[in-house]
Order: sequence, then C-alpha cells, then structure tokens
Amino acid sequence: MNREQRAPHPGLDSAEELRVIDACVRGDWEEFRLLFERYRERVYALALGIVRDSALAHDITQASFIKVFKSLRWFDRRAKFSTWLYRIAYRQALDQYRRRRRRDEVPIEHLPAGVESSTPRGQIADSIADREAAERLRAAIDALPIKLRTAVVLRYFEGCTFDEICEITGCARGVLQKRLAQAHAALRDALGSNGTPA
Repeated sequence: MNREQRAPHPGLDSAEELRVIDACVRGDWEEFRLLFERYRERVYALALGIVRDSALAHDITQASFIKVFKSLRWFDRRAKFSTWLYRIAYRQALDQYRRRRRRDEVPIEHLPAGVESSTPRGQIADSIADREAAERLRAAIDALPIKLRTAVVLRYFEGCTFDEICEITGCARGVLQKRLAQAHAALRDALGSNGTPA
C-alpha cells in the first residue's frame, strides 16, 4: 500500500463526517471506508502505544472500527467523532493489554534497526545516534505503567487535547496532569537530562 492511500482525507470536514455517519447508520460500508481511511493510522498508533505489539494493534484497530460501525446509531452528533472513536479504541486496547498482562506476554517491540544503503556516509553516524536515542525513548515509554504510557501516547504522539484525553480515558483533568507529570519525571530519570540512560 503506498503512502497516498494511507493519507487521511483532509476534505472530510465535520459536516461531511456527519453525512458519512448517517450513511453508515443506513448500512453503507463504502461510506464507512472514508472514516476508516481517515482514522485508521491514528487508531493503530494509539493501540500500538498501549499494547506494544504490532499484530495485536492491527487486530485492535479492526475490532475498534467494527464496533464503531455497529455503534454509530448511538453516536451523539454533538460530540467530536474522533474522541468517541479513540475512546472505543482505548477501551479495546486496554482490555487486550490487561488480558496479555495477566498472561505475562506483553512484548516490547524495537524500532527498525537497518540504515538505508542510500544514506550518505556523513549522515550514517547521525542516523545511528538518532535511532539509538529513539530506541532509548521507546524503551523508557514502554517501561511506564499503562496509565502513564497511555497519557503520553495520547498527548504527544496523537496530539490530543487535555479535554479529549480526559474524555477518552475517563479520568479527571487533575489526574491527567498528575499522570503526565509522573511520566515526565520517570522519563527524565530513565533518560537523564541529556537523553542518555541514567
């Protein structure tokens, strides 16, 4: 699948989104594809940020969209669709995380290790250093407790507002602020002030 196929549909504004939702309520799978194409990468990223397993994150993404399709008739059109969708995906991912955690099978994925052969020699060292820093950050985020990791993923990787995160996770704003502060402190401790392991 090429990059153009994965790009969100920027022309799908909130009025068009409501029209698509109405068509989906009538059972139109083709219209639902627009919502899927627009949000699937972000739902996948949210799921991956919680469960840390690519295959499971894909399964959660699929399950989330199936649940959304079946539940669209109950969607409150005054709410923001993306927040409603992320809440469903968050719950699906959290359920899977808890199931896997009970079985002690939560894997930690690593970033791709290869350096492209077309990378100029002068950039290889920078590329390796960047990759190593990203791996340290990924490992530090993976080590966070699930509630802190979820807050970090939603805020910094998904760009959700505090209000959206509170709605998605069901926590109060003060609780969210505390979780983010705890996550920042844990990441600082894990990475040190200059991003190197402490």
